[in-house]
Order: sequence, then structure tokens, then C-alpha cells
Amino acid sequence: YGRNTPAFYTIVAIKSDGRALVWGASSHGGIPSAAVLEKLNSGVVSVVTNGPSFTALKSDGTIVRWWNDGSDISPNITNAVSIKQNAFGFCALLADGSLYGTWSGNWKVNDTIAPLIASNVQDYFLGDYAMAVIKTDGSVISWGGIGTVPAILSVPNPEIPFVHISVGWFGFAALRADGMVVAWGVDGFGMGAPPSSLSDALSSGCRAIVCTERARAVLKSDGSVVAWGASANYGSDVTSPVDVSSQLTSGVIAIYATLNYFIALKSDGTVVSWGHTGSSNNAANMTNIVQIATTNLSWAALKSDGTIAGGWNFDFTNGGVPMPTNVFITSIIATSHQGYAGKTSTVGVVTWNTN
Repeated sequence: YGRNTPAFYTIVAIKSDGRALVWGASSHGGIPSAAVLEKLNSGVVSVVTNGPSFTALKSDGTIVRWWNDGSDISPNITNAVSIKQNAFGFCALLADGSLYGTWSGNWKVNDTIAPLIASNVQDYFLGDYAMAVIKTDGSVISWGGIGTVPAILSVPNPEIPFVHISVGWFGFAALRADGMVVAWGVDGFGMGAPPSSLSDALSSGCRAIVCTERARAVLKSDGSVVAWGASANYGSDVTSPVDVSSQLTSGVIAIYATLNYFIALKSDGTVVSWGHTGSSNNAANMTNIVQIATTNLSWAALKSDGTIAGGWNFDFTNGGVPMPTNVFITSIIATSHQGYAGKTSTVGVVTWNTN
């Protein structure tokens, strides 16, 4: 538990002894084949999924993959060090610094990209339609996206290396080691370079970046939040539809994003949300919040008393499993587009809001 990834109708939990437990719908990977189950019986360190397929990394560097019908589709890899997955495939960083993946969709690797990710890859970042890597020299290479995002953007040998990249549908934003944010993408969809009015704010002191489909938010070291993008559609405008700008000038300790709105957790346990019409009101009365989990379509908040507060597009039943009661939940994760799981102090893992 704690390293699970959103799926459709299936949950994978990793136990402390390295076993991976799988349960869910037989048509959505919930009943792996005997060959897959044998491989999942020990040494599993992480699992990722995109719904149609699941990928598990083992401590010996091998990878276990299974399709939604449970069949074994594991690649012949023995030196993987990390795995990630998006809607169109999965990637693995190998010990030799190369990137292995099942490339498809907008982020498919072409003959130009392939040699650039064949060595010296330090980290990699996946969006639904785009991808970016940071090389060991601190440079950035990005490709994919919707619209007129550059097919490739290479920032060779930067004086100050990049440490994190946020990948959106229409562009990218990268955080440098000195706290500066650099962004590029499609201007018409709110994912291009930030407006000049934010130049000073983004030149230093930035420590986290998240993005929605068409907007970005940056958390600064002083606890303030800077946001920009297509406010008319999926909203980075902190004054619309409800003005929350005064609540984002200090005290923010973490920021989160769904496809179309942002959530900020403050040091006093309150929550601020803004973005798509209707999503800015539901956090107003939340208090004593210690953790937030998000899906593409909803979010949930864990309170200090072990109970759950529902965020935007969150229904405790919603045609699925009811919210558990009389349990103390210690941490939460998202398990599907609107489903969640919680680790409890007494009864193990509980799930809710999942169809």
C-alpha cells in the first residue's frame, strides 16, 4: 500500500514482504494468470497502471506486465531501476541510463528522439500526451503534446540544472535547482510561456509545480502560489469564479491538480481550491486536513481525526462502494478516476467510491 496507481475496477497492494496482492474485475486485470501471480509473489517494489495494463518492478530489476485479461506480457528486462506509465504505454529507466518503453500516441519516440534517450537519462516525466526527460548533465528534452507543441525542445548543458518537470496536455514547465521556473508550450491553450507580469515571481523561490489540462500553478518557498493559464476553460484565474487570491499569499504547504482545477493545502489544515466553474466552493469549510489525494476527476481530503472529507466531484456512494465508517484512516491514495483507498490503523486497507 502507498505505491498503488489509479486503475479501472482493480487494486494492487504491495505488502512489506514484497508480495503484490491483486483484486478486482476479471476484465480489468483483477485476475492475473498463474504465471503472473507467481512472479508477483516476491520482490515487488512498485506497480503502475493505465487501466488496460499493469506493470510491476521487482527488486532484481525485472519487470512483470499483465494485460487487462490477466495474460502475461512481461518484457525481457533485467536492469530496470524505475517504472512509470500513462494512458498510452509505460516507460522504464534502465541501469545503463537508457529509457525503455512502449511508445504510442502523441508521445511516440521517433528517430530524432530515440538516440537522445539511449543514454545519460537521469529522470523522466509522463503526461497523457507528452513526455520530458532530464539528462545527467541537467539538460531537458521534451516531445509530444496536443496542438503545436514543439516536437522536440532541447535545453543543452544549462548553467543550472533542472530538477523537475510538470507535463500538461499542451506544454511543459520545468523547475531549476535554483528555484526558477521555465515554461513552454501552446500559448493559445494557456500552456505557453508565463505572462511577463509573473517573471519576477517565477525567477526564484519556486519549489513545486503542478498543472491541469490547460493551466499551471507554482508553490513558492514563502508559502504563496503563482498560477497562470486558460482561466476561461480550466481555470488558473484565482479570482474566478470565486476570488481566493487573498488565501494564497502565504501558508500553503502543498499544491495538487486534477484535469481542471487546483487544490492548495495550508499549514493551518484548511484547503483552498479554484479552477473550473463550480470547483472553487467545496473547500471553503474544510478544517484539520492533513493529506489530499486526487484523481483526474475528483479529490479527497484526510482529516486529523482519521475521517474523510469529500472534495469536488466526490460522492461517498456514487453508485459504487460506500465510504467506510468506524475506522481510523491513516493515509489515502487514489485508485481510479473517482475511487480511493485508505490504510487504517486496525483493519488494513479499505476502499470506497469505486465502481
